[in-house]
Amino acid sequence: MSHNRGEILYIDDDSTSLKIIGSYLEQEGYRALLAQSGAEGVEMYFRHSPDLVLLDLRMPEMNGFQVMERIKGEADQVPLLVISGVGEMKDVIQALRYGAWNYVIKSLDNLTLLGEAIEKAFRELKIQEEKRLYQQQLEQTMSECEFYRNQLETIFQSLPDGLLSVDQQGRVVKFNRSMEKLCPLGDELECDRNLQDMHAYDGEYCLSILKSTLESRSPVLNKRVECPFYTDGSKVTLVTAVPVLNAMQRVSGATLVLKDISRQEALEEQLQDRREFKNMVGKSHQMQKLYTLIQQVASVDTTVLITGESGTGKECVVDALHSLSH
Repeated sequence: MSHNRGEILYIDDDSTSLKIIGSYLEQEGYRALLAQSGAEGVEMYFRHSPDLVLLDLRMPEMNGFQVMERIKGEADQVPLLVISGVGEMKDVIQALRYGAWNYVIKSLDNLTLLGEAIEKAFRELKIQEEKRLYQQQLEQTMSECEFYRNQLETIFQSLPDGLLSVDQQGRVVKFNRSMEKLCPLGDELECDRNLQDMHAYDGEYCLSILKSTLESRSPVLNKRVECPFYTDGSKVTLVTAVPVLNAMQRVSGATLVLKDISRQEALEEQLQDRREFKNMVGKSHQMQKLYTLIQQVASVDTTVLITGESGTGKECVVDALHSLSH
């Protein structure tokens, strides 16, 4: 019979028991390793690394307890069954303390109990192995989740736009550093604080837009807001607020995205001025007077004479007048 059920080391000083039980194990499809002394059993254990150990307690020179002591620690994951013709309770208790998985009374006339104990040990071993593999997979999955969580946290904190998440009741769940910097109320933000406690919750401001999204469960996209709470003048922001859905597709909160477009609008205004004055440049007092004069003259329906030395930009003034006038 092929030995596809595992390898069993049987240690017993009784040659009759070795022969009968060894033959039984072979018939049941196991590969039997037979040792007739404790010392031989220890040597065979470390040489073959069996899947299961059957051990007699009563042996001369090195008894079963001494064998267990020698392989203790090395055999934590290997089922060890004590088999003995002596069934004293103190032996059972001591064997279990030494790490035995089970205790079987030796009966050469009926080996059914021994076979059942061996099968049970292998089932438990399989369960332990599956648990070990599941634990490894769980630890690996947890490690990967932690890695991706850290990656997302890094991205979340490094975004230039301000981000603020609240739960369904309006309590702050999370916000990034940009939100603290961009929002003039950033020092009031703290996790678990309810937005209703903040004095900018009402009115046409960012937090009120978030409030509206929570109540209507509808997104607000790219709403232009001029925030009046800055001490150094108003700042223009684009505000987006979207509801957050849970696994049941129900609203569990909302997220606010705050984008500062003040510099962008200032640049667009400068660009518009450039377009109106046909790329005329200069911020001096004299140039400011010239810009004002061009705007005044452009609104008058009259002929304009432009004078100046060569190279001073008379054609630029002509283009600007033409662009600004009717």
